[in-house]
Amino acid sequence: MGLVCLLTLLLLLDKCVNGKTKCIEHTSKGCEYCVQQSSWISNCRWCELDHKCHATGSVPPYNPCNKNQVIKDIASCPKLGVVGDYDPHTSYNLLRLSTIPYADTQNGARRCLSSYEIYSYEIVEWIVSAGTGSGEVQKYFKQVHDKLFSCVEASMHDLLSNYPDYNIWITGHSLGGAVAPIASARLVYDGLINKDKMALYTFGIPRVGNRQYAIEHNKLVNNSWRVVHRNDPVPH
Repeated sequence: MGLVCLLTLLLLLDKCVNGKTKCIEHTSKGCEYCVQQSSWISNCRWCELDHKCHATGSVPPYNPCNKNQVIKDIASCPKLGVVGDYDPHTSYNLLRLSTIPYADTQNGARRCLSSYEIYSYEIVEWIVSAGTGSGEVQKYFKQVHDKLFSCVEASMHDLLSNYPDYNIWITGHSLGGAVAPIASARLVYDGLINKDKMALYTFGIPRVGNRQYAIEHNKLVNNSWRVVHRNDPVPH
């Protein structure tokens, strides 16, 4: 009897391993297809962190998503065709704008703006100036955001009331630029800005939050780009 139970267990384990292999084979067909396919005990799961299809119960290092992060049904799958395209021209222009906080004076900032050709723009708020952060990274960035967001929100509300068709560009550089992703997600989450009209380009910013934050942020701000240099120690 014990031998029969052992053989049954081995068969189940073998089915589990094979189920994982079969789920991973569905990766190329995307999230919606993945979550409808059978695994060893229930349907396959989709992980947005590695954009792969995994078996139920699959854990690191095979699946970087935890049980609260995996996608189990079609309704939770990210919508296709709504992610923005990286625009090198926009990226270059926003990189230039992100250098304004390094100007010593307001006249210096105006000179930066005068070199930038665009039909119509307005800098809503210099969220943070150049410098270094302190304390816990995520905690520090959130504190800066919470302190300044009400002013940014009020400015955005006034501008959008007068110019409802404007596109919104949000940018930032290095440690101070890490506030930009938090602010952009908050503006979309609060319904102040339609995510289809927003673009976020950051340059050399460090990691802002954990994996779950990254997943939720990408759902809110899908035209989001983090530009880094491999020799810059801040983003790594």
